[in-house]
Amino acid sequence: MGTVLNVWDSVLRRRLAMKVSHVPLAAGPAERPEPPASASLGRFLEEAQVTGQLNHPGVVPVHDLGLDGSGRPFFTMRLVRGRDLRRTFQLARAGQDGWSLTRAVRVLHQVCQTVAYAHAKGVVHRDLKPANIMVGSFGETYVMDWGLAKVLGREGRSAEEKRAPGAPSTVSLVRTDRQERTREDPDSSLRTQDGTVVGTPCYMAPEQAFGQLELVGTRSDVYAVGAMLYELLSGQMPYLPPGARLSPLAILLAVQEGPPKPVLELAPAARPELVAICQKAMAREPQRRYASMLDLAEDLQAWLDGRVVKAYEAGFLAALRKWVRRNRALAAALLAAVLSLIGGLTAFAVVQGRAARLEEQNYVSSLAAAERALQRESTSEAAPDLEAAPRHLRGWEWRHLHSRLDRSVATLPAHDEQVRVVTFSDDAPRSLRSGARADKLWSVAWSPDGRWLAAGAEDGAVRLWDMHAGGQPSAIALASPPDRIVAGLAFNHDSSLLAGASWDGLVRVWSLPHGSLQAVLNGHRNLFVWSVAFSPDGRWLLSGSGDHTVKVWDTRTRGHAVAVRHGPAEWALALGFSPDGNLLAVGYQDGTLKLWNPRTRREVAAWQAHEQRIFGVQFSPDGLWLATGSVDDSVKLFATAELGSGAPPPPRTLHGHGNRTDITFPSFFRFHPGAQRLALAGGDNEVLVREVPGGRELQRLSGHAAAVLSVAYSPDGRWLASTSVDATARLWDGDSGAARATLSGHSMPVTAAAFSPDSRRVVTASWDGSARLWDVRSGALLSTLRGHEAYVTTVAFHPDGSRIVTGSVDTTVRLWDAERGRFLLTVHGHSNAVADVGFSPDGRTLASVSADHSLRLWASERWLD
Repeated sequence: MGTVLNVWDSVLRRRLAMKVSHVPLAAGPAERPEPPASASLGRFLEEAQVTGQLNHPGVVPVHDLGLDGSGRPFFTMRLVRGRDLRRTFQLARAGQDGWSLTRAVRVLHQVCQTVAYAHAKGVVHRDLKPANIMVGSFGETYVMDWGLAKVLGREGRSAEEKRAPGAPSTVSLVRTDRQERTREDPDSSLRTQDGTVVGTPCYMAPEQAFGQLELVGTRSDVYAVGAMLYELLSGQMPYLPPGARLSPLAILLAVQEGPPKPVLELAPAARPELVAICQKAMAREPQRRYASMLDLAEDLQAWLDGRVVKAYEAGFLAALRKWVRRNRALAAALLAAVLSLIGGLTAFAVVQGRAARLEEQNYVSSLAAAERALQRESTSEAAPDLEAAPRHLRGWEWRHLHSRLDRSVATLPAHDEQVRVVTFSDDAPRSLRSGARADKLWSVAWSPDGRWLAAGAEDGAVRLWDMHAGGQPSAIALASPPDRIVAGLAFNHDSSLLAGASWDGLVRVWSLPHGSLQAVLNGHRNLFVWSVAFSPDGRWLLSGSGDHTVKVWDTRTRGHAVAVRHGPAEWALALGFSPDGNLLAVGYQDGTLKLWNPRTRREVAAWQAHEQRIFGVQFSPDGLWLATGSVDDSVKLFATAELGSGAPPPPRTLHGHGNRTDITFPSFFRFHPGAQRLALAGGDNEVLVREVPGGRELQRLSGHAAAVLSVAYSPDGRWLASTSVDATARLWDGDSGAARATLSGHSMPVTAAAFSPDSRRVVTASWDGSARLWDVRSGALLSTLRGHEAYVTTVAFHPDGSRIVTGSVDTTVRLWDAERGRFLLTVHGHSNAVADVGFSPDGRTLASVSADHSLRLWASERWLD
């Protein structure tokens, strides 16, 4: 469009560059040039006007615009001394004249800044290429030749920019003659025609190559900068191999057909981050390129600074890696500090871990020592061991042993040779002289009317005080044999009789108020009569002896009516607590079912529930039903609301598997937490789920290879566990019954399973002498509990999930830390195999039943009510 001349400004005495148009300006309408010449003239004038309005250090300023002597337009501008960008790229690749890849990229970054300024003014260059970029001797960079620039107006914006969110209502801040003329006259020859290809093919965006001028916008310039970066990295222009001679049309067609060869194919050693920038800038679709020239400049600057290039990677690790490269010395120092800190923390953790393990070992040793001392009835030895236990490790087992140190409700102070009487009124305590040392007294009793106080001594003396007498009462000696311990005393209902139990095998009865001996009852075969008690109406007198009998005496005839054995005749095989903890159900070998109050330890009810031995007892979660299972091939449901009527409650009978002939474990059925279904296991390989109370079959779960021994629901009802003779436990979906996991690891039949309160763990017991703790979701083995010397028959979790209790054929009950699988305590007391164990809902009481005919309640706190 013009020729650039080196001219001399004689006024200001300086060298300038003058660009002169090839087309003269017409003097009138008759001399108007042809359309091509007119378009060229318009672009020349627009270049001067655009360049003159872009006030940026990267744009060469225009000094003057005028006509020469031939009528040709010209404009003058600063003369730039330097080299174009192509030569700069060659020097950078050769490493000459101080040029490097980094310095060349810095030049491209300056180009981006300059063009971004033009974009902000609403001007698109459309012909960015190395020949139009001049680099001065001191690194100054100029974007030249704005002759093909596109000034974006309201109608002239690209379609891409019109779709951009937040596009400004007025795009261009630059005004030119061509812009004003084409706005006034749509047919003006100064308008760029649709389909006209504008630019240099090698650096031309695809939308320019296709002549889609409505799509040409700021992202077209982004493409051109990406093409220049392509040349810097690969050493050749896009679409034009070195030394090749291709026509512009051939290159234009190549641009239309597809992308150029990948940079890494031409230069495998190219920097990956710069390659990623190049690829994003040269994307075929404008919307996939950088949204703006500033975004491209930001990624170039990030590469120069050693920061994360967004086009290549992102995230914390990438940023950290870049930071380390930029700050190697500081990173090394920090790494050393971190490693030192980690080493210190690791050493500290190791020491703490060892200390914690030693503390745990000492805790278990203290429990064992205290338990041995308590077995010897030596509370003085047990107390220091228990007090030495760290407070944060104390659990149910510690509270259980501590409760055994002192079973009394309260301790009242006393003096030697005195019986100290304490009244719970406003009266002051009274001291009575007994005539014997206080530690020789064996029994004491108050009369119901509060008048009489009786005391029995080791020397056989029985003394009586009248507490209603004025002043200090004196003792009345009652007739009794010498040197025979009086072990028990009792008054009748109206305080007219006093009975005494003596170690001479006799029961004596004195009448009051005179204290005369009324009767001597002889009937026990053992010399040691320990206790006596009157019935509430005074008709009957009971005496207990070492001959394992309780004798009932008729006070009217002074003869005994019946002797009752107080030792159990049948085995207790299964037990279960009610949800509120107020009832304990126990099933016996003869089919009897008994209900006990675990607080008072009194029997509440008893009846013949089955014809044969009971091996399973469980209350429903809502407490409305009590289920029992027996080897008579039945499961029976009893409504708890009917249990207190005195008469045996009517059962609802649910029959299990038709071919079951024997059920040998107490946990062979369990209620769903919703109490609407009951899962049963028995003599075949399946688990049967029945409706409660109707008994309708809901599900039949198959998968075990041998007989199923027990089942258990998780507290949230989402899981059902079954154990089998095949040495596995299986987990099922608690609602759908779908198989979820098989827990393999035991070497012998798995007898029982129990879930943790949070339903996240399940523990299994096996004949191989171990219990195993599993993660429910993954089925992974967490720990193995070893210590029993025989089959483990039963297992349960403490309500707070911190402890596991196991029972075994070796007659012991063992406590374990549920978190680590660590053994804590062995509870002794049974003399035969332990059949079932369970905690009360409040966690204070552990119950166990055994083949030694006993039910045992182990308390973690003193019984105060």
